[in-house]
Amino acid sequence: MSLYSLALVLSQFSLIFLIIWNAQSVHWDLPSLSVQLLGIFIALWGIYNIRIGNFNIQPEVKSEVLVTKGIFNILRNPMYTGILLVFLPVVIRGDHPFLWICYVLLFIVLILKIYKEEAFLEEKFGQSYSVYKARTWRILPYIF
Repeated sequence: MSLYSLALVLSQFSLIFLIIWNAQSVHWDLPSLSVQLLGIFIALWGIYNIRIGNFNIQPEVKSEVLVTKGIFNILRNPMYTGILLVFLPVVIRGDHPFLWICYVLLFIVLILKIYKEEAFLEEKFGQSYSVYKARTWRILPYIF
């Protein structure tokens, strides 16, 4: 793992820790729980499709096969989508500027990881990844 990749991974987990540590409380309202459960579902679906043995927290690609089935038929980074959805209600309902700063920084770190990962995937899988990339979304369908 490169130093840059290590910095991204450490930043990601540090920001997640800071959000959890500074969250006021758990919000048990239906909208918050629905968004969080959707995030958990999307992330677990991604892990299931990629298979545990190929799951990787660093941007360097470990898999020898380009996974395009299941949730990967729609999203290229469902685990990142899941992370963002799980913490979105925490940040919104927490109503604290520090939580927003951590969330925005987490989003930026995930985007940087995505771009790094995409460079590896393009190098490893070439044209097949370019075709796949053209028909799928990074994190949010119809947005990004």
